[in-house]
Amino acid sequence: MNIEKALLITKDRIENMKLFIPSNPSEVRIKEETVDWLDFIEKILEEEIKEYE
Repeated sequence: MNIEKALLITKDRIENMKLFIPSNPSEVRIKEETVDWLDFIEKILEEEIKEYE
């Protein structure tokens, strides 16, 4: 998998997680942690792309 594809998938997953409606406190926590993690990965991938340009 290349960096551009990984970034596209990450952005898609972020959008999907933002649309997800948790049904219990555990899902709320998991959603928040997952979005935070995906945002972190997105920033790393964007930096990697900038380095290769």
